[in-house]
Amino acid sequence: MSRAYKCAVTMIVQPVNNTMEGDDVTIHCSSHEGYPDPYKIGLIFNSEEVIGVYGTEINHTIENILRSQSGTYECFAVTRFYDDSEQRSTAQYDIIVNYPATVTHVSKTEHQAEIGDIVVMKCAADGVPKPSITWYDGANDTIHERADDNLKVSAGGDGTVVNSSLTLTLENESYYGTYTCEAFNFNQSGDSQTFIVTQNKVTDDPVNLSLVLGVVAGVILVTLVSLVILYLVVIKKKHRSKVEDSPKDLPAEPHEPETARSQKRKRRKRRKRGGSKRAYDRPKTASPHAKYCRQEVSGFKPLQPVKITGNPIN
Repeated sequence: MSRAYKCAVTMIVQPVNNTMEGDDVTIHCSSHEGYPDPYKIGLIFNSEEVIGVYGTEINHTIENILRSQSGTYECFAVTRFYDDSEQRSTAQYDIIVNYPATVTHVSKTEHQAEIGDIVVMKCAADGVPKPSITWYDGANDTIHERADDNLKVSAGGDGTVVNSSLTLTLENESYYGTYTCEAFNFNQSGDSQTFIVTQNKVTDDPVNLSLVLGVVAGVILVTLVSLVILYLVVIKKKHRSKVEDSPKDLPAEPHEPETARSQKRKRRKRRKRGGSKRAYDRPKTASPHAKYCRQEVSGFKPLQPVKITGNPIN
């Protein structure tokens, strides 16, 4: 019986270097120099089995590879010996998917400031290989070549991300304008973002805006109070004029004696209303019986007839 020993695994990846996002990647795994031959061979990506077959070799193709598929790939072969024990042989390869630099985050892109203010512009980019960021002024000159203390560039970041910022001190009006951050890798220009710095407008100043709003509010309040006072004065004048023109304050007109026709008209109205004809409603004309009427009204008894005795006078 021949002596048993585990196999060796060979792994071949195409393309070997500079794998770009969107490329097709082929992985070839094969076993050799083992006895007995392995009964299983397969491929693992990030600790998870991608493919596993019975045999001594496999070919696996990743079409249109993505940046998320970067990582460690491992070929494995399993040999089973006569005593049913198993041994595993492996080979690994790190696939790095390259992609162009892209600006992923920026701070505020439009700034309004006064002379003497400090403006900070921030720019972040991602890419493989890790990108670099270069800042340019409005004349398309690089900032670091100007050696200007009023323009300071700082950079940082980790992994595939780079962060950069430009700190601008507005010493005079010549610093107003546009500034651009550009991210690049592969020694090629990539994505960019432009920032604009302009002179601050007076109307945009919070202090001046508050002052204007306060003045407008004060004018409105004074106007409303004036209208209320004017309204009260007008109402008071109208009331005073009504009181002065009231009939109570007019001089009494001389009393005119009632005529017989007016008295008769009053009596007729009273009868229509259901009133009774009273003694003081009768005409005030002279009558031989007027004194009897007054006595009856005032409670005196009427005169009694007098009985005359004696012989009549012939």
